[in-house]
Amino acid sequence: MDSLNTVIKGDPNNPALYALRGDWRAMEGDNDPALADFNRAIELDSLNDEWYLKKARLLIDMKEIGRAKSMLDKAIYIVPSSVGMMLLISEIYFWAGDYQKCINWSNAALGFDKYLAQAYYLKGLAHKGSGDTSMAVSNFRTAVEQDPDHFNSFIQLGQLFEIAQHPLASDYYANAVRVQPENVEAIYAYGLSLQTKGEIEKAKNQYFTILGLEPNNFKAIYNLGYVNLILEENVDSGFYYFEKVVQIKPNYDNALYNLGYCYELKGDKEKALNHYRKVLSFSASHTLAAQGVNRLTNG
Repeated sequence: MDSLNTVIKGDPNNPALYALRGDWRAMEGDNDPALADFNRAIELDSLNDEWYLKKARLLIDMKEIGRAKSMLDKAIYIVPSSVGMMLLISEIYFWAGDYQKCINWSNAALGFDKYLAQAYYLKGLAHKGSGDTSMAVSNFRTAVEQDPDHFNSFIQLGQLFEIAQHPLASDYYANAVRVQPENVEAIYAYGLSLQTKGEIEKAKNQYFTILGLEPNNFKAIYNLGYVNLILEENVDSGFYYFEKVVQIKPNYDNALYNLGYCYELKGDKEKALNHYRKVLSFSASHTLAAQGVNRLTNG
């Protein structure tokens, strides 16, 4: 930072230097000085939308979305061709639940550049939010046509096709993982989608991939337990994974229930009953646990 301050002293009318220092200050959490730097960059070069966007994004990070929106509403008249500002305004309207204005601003951006994947993505979110699934899918698909690496659109398509129980869901999740191969949430969604399709070995491979990235990811471990116990009828393997889950997350009710079920299948009714009752002690509405208690006490 000291060296950058020295450079700025030697070139005090260079807006890019103030913007760079603003970036550094924002990363350090020095928000007010960062805003001052972005303001200085705007003063020196008011026709460069990059400075407005930096200031707006910092304000959004500061949870001052209204202030960011007010600034952008004025700035768009100074730089009326800024598709970056149009897209950010569109996004803000989406957050506010004003889906039509979100679509309008994305369309305005597309008027300048019809290949903007982010604009189609935002329109897809707006249509999804308003309940128009068909238009949402159409826009998300257009987004990935414009940008074959548009991660968020692949995730949205996967979710929508999963809701419809369509087999293409896993293909969209697979593309999301291709784009971000270490994104645990995407890998998990892909694995679960494969599991739903009955592609068990492929699903297990995804869960193992997650554990390579996050060894204590209890969701992946739980799903391995579920696959082994319920789908492959391997009680010992299921027991192993559910026991690991409970070690990581002691009050995970479904893992505790399934661990109890493993004990029941192994013939240890007392331990099974203890697990079912423990589940009911903090999750009284757990139907399977209640059924387990009835099964072992009234059978």
